[in-house]
Amino acid sequence: MLTVHKLVQLWCDGRHYLRTWPLAASVAQPLVDSRLVRIWRSCLWLAPGSALLSLLWLSLHTAPVAAGLPWLMPTLLASLPLQLQLVMGWRAAQPLPRAEARWLLQLRERLDGAGIELAPVGKPPTYQDLAATLAVFDNQWPGAGV
Repeated sequence: MLTVHKLVQLWCDGRHYLRTWPLAASVAQPLVDSRLVRIWRSCLWLAPGSALLSLLWLSLHTAPVAAGLPWLMPTLLASLPLQLQLVMGWRAAQPLPRAEARWLLQLRERLDGAGIELAPVGKPPTYQDLAATLAVFDNQWPGAGV
């Protein structure tokens, strides 16, 4: 059962995941999550403004007593960043596919061999572990090219 506490935890996990994920093209370009993080960052400043514009448009061009579907659009636009954070919170806890998990462990071995400290990875590795490792790689590896 999905409780309010679980929803808040999902939201926090998604926010942490989206902020952890590196945006450097050389680090995470081939991964789908790189595009999703870019979309989320765009939504953060586009969605509220779009919601306000659509509210203004509705208030000028509909009857004051109009209820229902026309007012749903601004609500959906305003809640888009929240929805994406919830989905990404769920994604952060998902285990990596085998190929990506193997690649993550190889990358961690490279970083460990270079003397860079890393947080422990769960069993099985998750997308949050991948984001944290890529962020460390992006910040501390000279040249940062995978």
